[in-house]
Amino acid sequence: MISESCGCRRISDAAFRETALNLHYAADEMEIHEAFIYARIDRMLEIDDMNSLCSSIASTILEKSYVCLNSDFVAATVEYNGKKTMPFADNLIVIQPYMSYSEANITKHMNISEIVPNLEEWAESSDSCYLTAIHVGGDVVGYYVVKTSNICKKNLKIKRVLKAVTIAFNIAINHFNQMKMRLSLETVEMTNSVTKLPNFKGLVRWFSEFASIPENRKKVLSFSVYALPKYTYIQENYGMADAEDAVIFIGEALKIANQSNCFIAHINEDEFVVVNYYDGYDNVGSVINDATSVFFKVVEGYNSTNGKDYYVEANAGCTVIGSDWEENLESYIKYANGEMYMNRMKYGVGLAVKEEVSPKGHYKAFDLLVEKNLFTYHFQPIVNAKTGDIFAYEALMRTDSSIGMNPLEVLAAAKEYNRLYDIEKATMFNVMERYNKDKDLFGNKKVFINTIPGHFLKPADLEALSEKYGEYLYNVIFELTEQDTVSDEELNSIRALAKENNIAIDDYGTGHSNIVNLMRYAPQLIKIDRFLISDIHKDENKQMFVRTTVEFAKLNNIKVLAEGVETSNELRMLIDFGVDYIQGYYTGRPTPEIIPEIAREIRKEIICANPLFGQDRS
Repeated sequence: MISESCGCRRISDAAFRETALNLHYAADEMEIHEAFIYARIDRMLEIDDMNSLCSSIASTILEKSYVCLNSDFVAATVEYNGKKTMPFADNLIVIQPYMSYSEANITKHMNISEIVPNLEEWAESSDSCYLTAIHVGGDVVGYYVVKTSNICKKNLKIKRVLKAVTIAFNIAINHFNQMKMRLSLETVEMTNSVTKLPNFKGLVRWFSEFASIPENRKKVLSFSVYALPKYTYIQENYGMADAEDAVIFIGEALKIANQSNCFIAHINEDEFVVVNYYDGYDNVGSVINDATSVFFKVVEGYNSTNGKDYYVEANAGCTVIGSDWEENLESYIKYANGEMYMNRMKYGVGLAVKEEVSPKGHYKAFDLLVEKNLFTYHFQPIVNAKTGDIFAYEALMRTDSSIGMNPLEVLAAAKEYNRLYDIEKATMFNVMERYNKDKDLFGNKKVFINTIPGHFLKPADLEALSEKYGEYLYNVIFELTEQDTVSDEELNSIRALAKENNIAIDDYGTGHSNIVNLMRYAPQLIKIDRFLISDIHKDENKQMFVRTTVEFAKLNNIKVLAEGVETSNELRMLIDFGVDYIQGYYTGRPTPEIIPEIAREIRKEIICANPLFGQDRS
């Protein structure tokens, strides 16, 4: 029995307690993992396409592990009947565990010669590498690879995960077979009867609902059109069944390549549309390029193994639409279609992404913006993590509606034409003028102002700012980006302007010299980057980083602000870790008005979440 000694050997009480405790932990860990796997298998019964298959696998496999999927698996499952031998391609689709992938690059591909992703990094480690095949019937559809420092301890977990992954693949294949049997019988108004993807009506309905949400109007959109130039040729020469198999395959390949923040539709018999949405321009190019790269690798695998006399070809074209877009779906598809036909004439088949609008196209609007000072500002509350009171506001640049440029476009144009100093100067004077105008609304609260590294105010402008607004500067906190380097001269200028040396480091945790910058800047506050805050309750690595940062900050009398807090789970965990301030959509969105307090129910939640709730805080 775990809790009792049989008495056959004499051991010390301390050794016995340690052994018993370790056995308890091991047993509990196995029971928890077993229950987790059973729950995942229950969810796998809901698998109905390649997207849900990949998501199910990603949420089941262990940390530091990958499923390397035969890229011909999709092609084979379209015709798989349990008798054919499933081919195996040189290219593999890599599925990563949810806890390790980034939103910008969820699905990857690699050559089978690499054996495992990150092979060189893994080879340098002394840990064990466990690799085992994944079977469906008599066919190998891929393999599972795990890196571990204790193969004996992980062995049972690996076996459970492997069984669950195998079940997921079998469910997926069964679904594809059932779907083929149902296709000729099902007709749904909003879906294509062949691929079961939304048709054009379905796309119109989704886009209308998406556009009706005000926050979505701020997102950047990309419209990608994929077309099969030989669809009619396949239909006329090989029959409708082959043509349908081709579009079913293309639909499933698009789902593999586009797994998040997107909508996929089959709008014509030979044409598909993928709509991606983003919070900004930063990842647009990489997301589209990664998706099209995976898609064309899957197409290559299909063409090399389908045994047909023809190739399934696809062309792609894309257009990118900035924020504050109009509800003009047909025009956006038309633009992407134009790019697709241009690419077809240029390349035949291949990857194509329309470049974003050049800063040159915005220069006249930018020049008007600066010369007429048409800047506006929104203010987002920064909240005390113990009381829920507003501690400060961050000033966020916006532009007049007549300008038609978002902040990223303004900064891109300013950088292109060496006018970043104009933005820095306008920001400093405009925000301070707003503070002076609404000083009663601001009260004694702080205001955070972002600075542009390398472009801080020159001596004459510094003197003018101090003379005009000197009495309010003690309430200003200047934000320095952790990723960029500020010169000693510039740092001294900021310190001279900042009363009580109010300096904050922004985006902390995204650079490569955190401790060096902390020592050099000697800030009063650090803002932990939103990437490290997002879903922190699900990620042990993020939790460890934030916990360590808070401990270090407290030892050095530095306050910690967590930015990008969007959920109750994130809020409560950060309060448990002891952060001083909270900023994010959950506690308050940026608004043109100065709000006096956050929502009452959120403030109450913050107070109740604190360990000292209900006790004397004196």
